[in-house]
Amino acid sequence: MPLALVLLVLASIIIMPGLWVMQSLLVINQDSEIDTRGYYAADAGITDVIWRFDQRTSPPFPYAMTDKVNGMDVFLTEVKQPVVVGPVTTYSILSTAKLGSKTIYKIFAEINVNTSVSPFDYAIATTGGDINVYNPATVTSTPPGNGDMFATGNIKLTGGCSSVDGAITATGSISPSGCPSSSPNAPPVTFVALDTSWYLTEANKGGPPAPLGAIDNKNNYHLGPKHITGDLSIKGSSIILDGVVWVDGNINIKNSNVTCSGNGYFIANGVGKNIVVEVGSELSKTINLLCLNGNVNVSQSAQIGTIYAPNGNIVMGNNGTVYGSLIGKSVSVWNNRVINFQVSIGNPLPGVIASGTGAVLSSYSQ
Repeated sequence: MPLALVLLVLASIIIMPGLWVMQSLLVINQDSEIDTRGYYAADAGITDVIWRFDQRTSPPFPYAMTDKVNGMDVFLTEVKQPVVVGPVTTYSILSTAKLGSKTIYKIFAEINVNTSVSPFDYAIATTGGDINVYNPATVTSTPPGNGDMFATGNIKLTGGCSSVDGAITATGSISPSGCPSSSPNAPPVTFVALDTSWYLTEANKGGPPAPLGAIDNKNNYHLGPKHITGDLSIKGSSIILDGVVWVDGNINIKNSNVTCSGNGYFIANGVGKNIVVEVGSELSKTINLLCLNGNVNVSQSAQIGTIYAPNGNIVMGNNGTVYGSLIGKSVSVWNNRVINFQVSIGNPLPGVIASGTGAVLSSYSQ
């Protein structure tokens, strides 16, 4: 009997603290489980915000997620005003998971939203003027259905709706009205500019900038890479373009049986400096024209690549096909010209900045 009593006392001494420890561990584990559930619930709130931005919709801050997450309500709020730097807007978001009235977990995140629009997503785009496509000119694409147009102004299609194989969008009017996939009076967009630094670097690989003047009656003349000061005139010659030709003046490809093959870029730089391709000149579809601060007038060319003149007017006349995009302050396409937007190529020009890539998480703290 004494031994049994001793053992009973010893057992009570050992078991009671053990039970207390077990109870404490149970409470700790329950709190840890709730905390973990709260973390994933709050994290789901941040994911919901990113998803909404990726869908090109603005989250209605402050708002609560429609469904509970891990049995908790999740609330999303902005903790300060968005910060806009170029095409990127930074949002500061607080996601709070609550169980009833009790706050379980908070997550603070900064989300960068890229809202930029690339003009190279379109067959034809204007930065501040109208698009005119005169019958029987057409806008097509490879593959079909992607010859989209966006005008920061009006769009006039004298050949009717069928002359464009894609969506038609304008901040102004669209004529004729009622075309399928047409959106008149659309909100304006700000197109991101082409990064031209690569082109200047490539041109300067051909040596120090120097004048060249006229190329007259040359046969199989290799041109580029080269940085030309002053104007460039090409007449009665067959040119093989090798890379980038950067011209600080005007570029005039004259009407005396000029042919231009190869693969590269003619770039006219300087305010009011233009590119003119006259009747009788033939360029290949791998030749691209970039006129940074002037106009482009192509009277005739059987083939040509992308033409970019964001601060000037583009006029395309006579027969031939453009394999790429036409991007100008305004664009006019005449006669039997065909614009064939090459979707399979994607963005064919170096320095093209893609359209908004959606929302990206830049910082995250608990």
